[in-house]
Amino acid sequence: MKNFYDKDYVPSTISDTATVDIDLSNPNNIFEYLISKVGYQDDYCKDVAMILWKHIRGQRGAYFVSGPSGCGKTYTWETLKSVYPNIVIHDASSISGSGWSGSNKVTSFAAQLKPGDSDYIVVFDESDKLFTPRYEKNGGNVSADIASEFLKLVDGMIIDVKDKGTYDTSKMTFIFCGSFGKQAEEISKEESSSGFGFGQTAQKKKAYERDLTIQDLIDAGVIRELASRAIKVCHVRPLSEDDYKCLLKDHSGSPVKVLEKKNDIRLKLSDKFLDKVASNAYRSGLGIRNCGNQIQRLIDDKVFENFRNNGTKPNEISL
Repeated sequence: MKNFYDKDYVPSTISDTATVDIDLSNPNNIFEYLISKVGYQDDYCKDVAMILWKHIRGQRGAYFVSGPSGCGKTYTWETLKSVYPNIVIHDASSISGSGWSGSNKVTSFAAQLKPGDSDYIVVFDESDKLFTPRYEKNGGNVSADIASEFLKLVDGMIIDVKDKGTYDTSKMTFIFCGSFGKQAEEISKEESSSGFGFGQTAQKKKAYERDLTIQDLIDAGVIRELASRAIKVCHVRPLSEDDYKCLLKDHSGSPVKVLEKKNDIRLKLSDKFLDKVASNAYRSGLGIRNCGNQIQRLIDDKVFENFRNNGTKPNEISL
């Protein structure tokens, strides 16, 4: 019988703190669960499923994730916590380096870990904002200095957290999520043809039409040493307006179903209303989560109005 600390130990099911019980010994089980919750990101869900499957077998490392805002980069990891709770999502945009002011440091994520347990997948959200070069008055690149501290995490170090113990980062998997939108826009401009010249036709390339490479991330500010540690760059594709509509109306992971459960209210939403919500989210570029936020605001208004009129919460809302 294998011990939990053996590198080839594989649990047949997840721990009792998870909310969904699936067999993690087959990455396809993880994939099928993810695509039931995350719409139109099958390739990304496959990547995430494989990362988890390899992680629980002791194959740890670093990965980058790029893609437009609001299309599932972070939500996929939030969803995965239902089957594998040892996932920490930490905002990287405000991290400051050692010796600088600010309470959010490279190792601050460790405050979320359980005492004595190093077996975590750590997701640094909005990391592209951190990697974008920022310079001191003397010309030093602050972002590069912070990235060098990330390098220590990836290579393996011991973190000592007061009142909680120590953590070995060599037993962790690190995910660096970011839109890298500026780089994606620059690539689209560079690869768009002007149409000048005999027989030439102008071709307008869209951002993210080509997947970003490791070199693209380096050009965006990621230090070469950290980029070279990445096992893979995973990609989240842009969603079309029709994708938004289908996610709202037909997908099992629709924000509408989430809101019904969250608010304990039955929602009767017309196709016209959902089309408008989807169009607003698509045109604003704020993503599928914004669809839920739009609807939630209207739910709040309806609930307040119902309490004011008859002192009760409605059981059903029509929009």
